[in-house]
Amino acid sequence: MPRSLDQAARLLLVLLAFVATLSIAASQSVLGLLAAVLVWRWLRGRAPQRTGLEWPALALAGWALLVIPFSGDPGQSLVYARRWYLLAPIWAAASLGAPRRWRLAVLVALTSGAVVSALVGMVRFAREGGARYEAGGQLAGRAAPLSGYMTGGGLLMIAALVLVAVVLVARARRHRWWAAAALAVVLACLLLTLTRSAWLGFLAGAALITALWRPRWLLVLAAAAALAALVLPGALRTRLASAFDPADPTNTQRVLMWRTGWDWVREHPLVGVGDRDLSTLYREHHGDQPAIEVQGHLHSNLVMFAVIWGLPGLVLALGFLTAVLVQLLRRWRSPGWSRRRGPPGEEDLAQAWCLGALGAWCGLMVAGLFEWNFGDAEVALLFWLVVGMGLGREPAAGRTPVA
Repeated sequence: MPRSLDQAARLLLVLLAFVATLSIAASQSVLGLLAAVLVWRWLRGRAPQRTGLEWPALALAGWALLVIPFSGDPGQSLVYARRWYLLAPIWAAASLGAPRRWRLAVLVALTSGAVVSALVGMVRFAREGGARYEAGGQLAGRAAPLSGYMTGGGLLMIAALVLVAVVLVARARRHRWWAAAALAVVLACLLLTLTRSAWLGFLAGAALITALWRPRWLLVLAAAAALAALVLPGALRTRLASAFDPADPTNTQRVLMWRTGWDWVREHPLVGVGDRDLSTLYREHHGDQPAIEVQGHLHSNLVMFAVIWGLPGLVLALGFLTAVLVQLLRRWRSPGWSRRRGPPGEEDLAQAWCLGALGAWCGLMVAGLFEWNFGDAEVALLFWLVVGMGLGREPAAGRTPVA
């Protein structure tokens, strides 16, 4: 029974990796089943692997739950507390995904889902006639993967960074070749989503991966990025340039959102305004400006942490994310991990996942300067899954695995 339970849990983990980029309904359903199996295993004495993130996660989640009664809408904040359920993939992946064949199975599943979503996005892009700016400067013709162009951009960014790590680190030539082919498809769709934050996040994550694996290749990466920017066709080049234009309408709206958020933080520094949809509050705050862009969030992870949970919540959120980075770096520096090519073994895919998770962390931190990524269930779920795979460890020789 324990072995069949482990097998079922690992199959659910593989399925979760596949549907993570395809459907929020499917991924939430699979995660629910996987969490139930993990709890059952735990009750039978097979505790999840410790990752070093337990106390930082509990501190942040505890504070978020503690301030719910002070929210401007406690009922909605209680519903939004389901976001902590999305952390479960960390321990699921770390506990179940360590053996090499399961690391490979999860990787293939994640890659397959990302490629399917990317292909759908590119078909939609072709049907819409390509990227263009319409009268009045309205952007149109963006590639929309199955999760949409904004969320899809974040998902494809994470998947692409994992694939970059596999191309660099995997020792089996066939793994590198199919990862490179999948990376080309995923990057093509990521480019066509015209999601600037995901573009910048990918470049930042790829730079960190390169710096950790082969620092001397950073100049090559910079030259390739510069060349790509020069050869982009008109609408894509205009879109990239707009990311650095303070007068761009979307940029001015984001700056207004951030200023509004910090106004609210000054008014509610300790407990914030509550973890809830902010559209009504935002509309009331700018009642004399009918032309403002009203969103349910403020397009920034840092601003949102402080707005919904107060300054203590911001500190705890940054502490948790710092703990993620620290634990991944410790895993990356594991004794015995070679930085040279050799025959395929247990360590190469473990290194690839860890390096991909570090790249995804960096990418999400950069993209999150301009987006509320951790409020996006699809992106958060995939990110925590990748983090868990990066932290997974094989049981020591001679030890009975606890997961």
